[in-house]
Amino acid sequence: MKGLYFQQSSTNEEVTFVFQEKLLAEMKMEKDFFPVGREVSGIVLEVGRKVTFFQPDDEVVGILPLDSEDPGLCEVIRVHEHYLVHKPEKVSWTEAAGVIRDGVRACTALYYLSQLSPGKSVLIMDGASAFGTIAIQLAHHRGAKVISTAHSLEDKQHLERLRPSIARVIDVSNGKVHVAES
Repeated sequence: MKGLYFQQSSTNEEVTFVFQEKLLAEMKMEKDFFPVGREVSGIVLEVGRKVTFFQPDDEVVGILPLDSEDPGLCEVIRVHEHYLVHKPEKVSWTEAAGVIRDGVRACTALYYLSQLSPGKSVLIMDGASAFGTIAIQLAHHRGAKVISTAHSLEDKQHLERLRPSIARVIDVSNGKVHVAES
């Protein structure tokens, strides 16, 4: 299978990216090549006997583990089913792969670390960013009251147009607002 790899040069003067055919026998060799890209999206071609969550032709998105020998920028990869989720039908392939990392970070922060529950309040800094937008959506989905900061008038207007609406937008663009006091 062909994939994109980062080649570490011996002189450390030049960064090189190469396409390489990766054979299974080569995977045991000393690393001169490092996989490029961790976020993936695609269609399941085959599943192993123990796979329970996916079937061939399922559309999936995921993040490859750090020890993966395959790059995310690859024609075909083999990956454990726990590193994948079903791709939402109305989301493009590029969008799905592009937001998966922020989505996982937001879920981890809101659901597992803070144990956000219905009726609780949450402050999401820089709510107009990609991470902030996903975090706001997930917090609303969980039934939380959302407060967010905006770093510009454009960000503030964007946040005020969101539905369901945010409980409060704190404009910190002038640098004189103290978030804790607000």
